[in-house]
Amino acid sequence: MDSDDADPSDWAELVVDDDRVAFAAHEDMLRRGERSRLEYRIVRPDTNEVRWLRESATPHLSPNGREGVGGLVSDVSERKRAEASLLQAKQAAEQASQAKTSFMATMSHEIRSPLGAIRGFAELLAKEVAELQEREEDAPEELAEFAGIISQN
Repeated sequence: MDSDDADPSDWAELVVDDDRVAFAAHEDMLRRGERSRLEYRIVRPDTNEVRWLRESATPHLSPNGREGVGGLVSDVSERKRAEASLLQAKQAAEQASQAKTSFMATMSHEIRSPLGAIRGFAELLAKEVAELQEREEDAPEELAEFAGIISQN
């Protein structure tokens, strides 16, 4: 039997269960004389491998009046794998970005409190050193410098 005489129901048996409704709708459109395009999966009977196919078909009448369908069926399995891989990578990147955002928000909150205390005490220390210097009391020279560095940084 040549491919022109192949029974469409034989081909339909290869279609993955989840794609059969869409495939049947595609076939119905062709029977009604409408163009149709569809991407669907089949299971190869020789290897049980699932392959993605893209079919573009147009019904027509032959010169002798016989109904037929012309079109193109392409194996798009590699493209589908690449799309799935890209989608997976995108989802992983989005999860990583969300985790980073959450981490940064938590760390910002957790660091803000102790840094506020350090800054506050550095300002108090600088104020105390300034008061000691105004009263001309002895204070180590480095004390004012250290307080300034802490407060500034």
